[in-house]
Amino acid sequence: MQDYSFKIILLGNSNVGKTSIYYYYTKKIFLEGYKSTVGVDFSTEFKTILEKNVRLSIWDTAGQEKYRSTISNYFKGADACFLIFDLTDINSFNDLEIWYELFNEKSTILNNNENIVLLGNKCDIDEKKVDQDLIDKFINDKKFQYFETSAKEGINIDKAFQYIAEKLIKLNENDENININNTDEEKVVKLNDNNNNNNNNNNNSTQQNKKKMKCC
Repeated sequence: MQDYSFKIILLGNSNVGKTSIYYYYTKKIFLEGYKSTVGVDFSTEFKTILEKNVRLSIWDTAGQEKYRSTISNYFKGADACFLIFDLTDINSFNDLEIWYELFNEKSTILNNNENIVLLGNKCDIDEKKVDQDLIDKFINDKKFQYFETSAKEGINIDKAFQYIAEKLIKLNENDENININNTDEEKVVKLNDNNNNNNNNNNNSTQQNKKKMKCC
């Protein structure tokens, strides 16, 4: 029995390692010299997380500018997003705002960035080009959860997916509790309305009886 189904989008410039992250999580392999994704690719994973049976639909997207309008069509129905940059490429970091705005514009997520996770990929390489202060400012401004990852070494990939899946389960459970509470409140209101109506009917009947008694 499936408890939850979540759609997760991977976004970022070309060559930041989106496809490598995708392949590591879904197949536990690292591909050397793969071609850039054209359009989108996706895989479905079934996991047990927080004692729930969860279906994860993971969408790897093209990073080239010419595909942005095309891939944005696939944001509909997304439950979460990984914004990914290359720690050795400052341009990939600078373009994060573009991807963030595109996703916000086309998706329907309304949880104050709780469903968006930032990944700084290729942390296994020593020659980093993105200053930590810039990263800290960005995640503090956006309130993102952040992981440094390496698809090549398998660093923090599973941890990042585990985090977002647990977050989505908790957010959905909170929504379910809110709906239950609202339903209970509606029942109380209806019960009070029925009681008020019954009291009014009883009062009307009493008044009518009094009138009948006076007429004789």
